[in-house]
Amino acid sequence: MASRAFREGLAALDSGHAERVEYLGCDDGRSAEAPPDPGRLFVKRLPPPPSPPGSPRVLRIASLPRWYASVFREVRRRRDFDLIIAHNLASLPIAVLLKRVTRTRLLYDAHELETQREGWSWPIRWAAQVAESLLMPHVNHTLVVSDTIRAWYERRYPKAGFTTVRNTPSVVGPVQKSEALRRQLGLREEELLCVFLGMLSPGRGIEEMVEAFRQLPDDKHVVFVGHGVLRECLSADAQTHRNIHVLPPVAGSEVVSYASGADVGVVISAGKSLSYRYSLPNKLFEYAHAGLPVIVSDLPEFRNFVEREGLGWVIPPTPDALRDLVLGLSREQVRRMPKRETSPPSWETEAPRLLGVYHMLAHSADG
Repeated sequence: MASRAFREGLAALDSGHAERVEYLGCDDGRSAEAPPDPGRLFVKRLPPPPSPPGSPRVLRIASLPRWYASVFREVRRRRDFDLIIAHNLASLPIAVLLKRVTRTRLLYDAHELETQREGWSWPIRWAAQVAESLLMPHVNHTLVVSDTIRAWYERRYPKAGFTTVRNTPSVVGPVQKSEALRRQLGLREEELLCVFLGMLSPGRGIEEMVEAFRQLPDDKHVVFVGHGVLRECLSADAQTHRNIHVLPPVAGSEVVSYASGADVGVVISAGKSLSYRYSLPNKLFEYAHAGLPVIVSDLPEFRNFVEREGLGWVIPPTPDALRDLVLGLSREQVRRMPKRETSPPSWETEAPRLLGVYHMLAHSADG
C-alpha cells in the first residue's frame, strides 16, 4: 500500500498539482517504509497502535475510533490542503469527516475490492458494505486497481465516478538482469527457480505452492520473498526441504531486478473472496518486467493478463496442477520461450490516468 501511495504523491508533486504531500498512518511500532522524497513527502504515524496481526478483527476495528480522534486533532485547525485521499475503507470515515470540516475534495483509493476482503466474516462484511454505501455519496471520485473491480463498483454505485489505475511498478528503461537471487540461494545452473513476491498470508495460494514443491524433485525450487503470518511456517518447511526457500522483502526499487534472477513467477490464489477473484496484483507486473513467464490461477484478470502478455500458463489453483506443470518444465525450456514483443505496463504508462483525475478534481466544484 505504501509504495502505491508514495507513487501517487510523487505524481502530484512532479505534475505541479501539489507542493507538499503528507501521509497519516497508524503508529504500529514498526519502522515504516521511508518516503522516496522526504523533502516533499512527509509521513506521520499517530497513536494508538492497532491490534497486532492475527488478533480478532473486531478488536482491530474497535481501535479505529481512537485513531480517528488522533487524525482529527492533527488536522482540524488546518486549511492548507486541497485534496484528501483515503487509501482504504478503514480510513474513509475520518476522511469524509475531514472533507466536511475543511470543505475540500475527497479521493477514495480502493486498493482492492474493499468490502469483499479475504477472510472477513459475514457480519463484518455486511457492516463494511453498509458503511461504504453511506460514505460513498461524500466521495468526489474513486480509484480502483482493475477493470473487473471497477465494473463491480459501477454496478453498486451507478452515480459515482471511477477510474482504473493499476498497481504497476515504476520501471524506466531496460531492466538489468541479476543473478543475485540465484547466488544467494546457491543454485546450480540447471536448477529451475520459481518465485513468489509479496505478503506471506493465507488465501494467496502459498499453502498450495508449498504442498506442490514438497512433492517435486530437488532441482525444482521455489522462493518466497516477503513477510507475513505464514513466514514462520514457510521457514520450517525450508528447513526440511532443500527446494523451498524464504527470504525477506527487498526495497521496491530493487524488486524487479532482484526477481529477474528467477525463471518463473507464480501467483495461484484461489479467489475465494471477490476481492481476490477480481484482483490484479502488482507482482504480475513485476514478474513481467523481470522478463519472467508466469503461472497463474484461472481468475478473470489473471487470465486476461496472460492472454494479453502472451507468456505463461493458466492452471487450477491446486497443488497437483502446479506440481504436474513444474515437473514438466526445465530451465532451458523456459529460457527458450519467446520474449515479450512490447514492454509491460508500468507506472510511467499508468500515471497519466491518475493525473487526469487530479486535473478533474482541481477544476471541479468544492465538496
